[in-house]
Amino acid sequence: DGNENFYKEFISLFLASAPKAISEMEKSYLSKDYSSLRQIAHKIKPSFNYVGLKELNQASARIEELAVKESDSTEIQTLLDKIKSVCEMAFRELEEEVRTGSL
Repeated sequence: DGNENFYKEFISLFLASAPKAISEMEKSYLSKDYSSLRQIAHKIKPSFNYVGLKELNQASARIEELAVKESDSTEIQTLLDKIKSVCEMAFRELEEEVRTGSL
């Protein structure tokens, strides 16, 4: 029961913070604030792993690499689009798990 409560709290925190972080990454990319983009991608990367979204952990790591190079690459936008798309579905599934307690 203690583990279930921990996971429920972690997932709730993820659901509360991840959409904002993703939005901030996109804003940073569009304004060419690569330092901020790198920091946000670095910060959210482990959260993706913790909720089982390993492919998004890798996408965030790649964004981080490109941001260090200050690469004005369309690859960043492609990776951000992937993160947003996968997260839309994952958020719905995670919200349902928290709501129903089926963790």
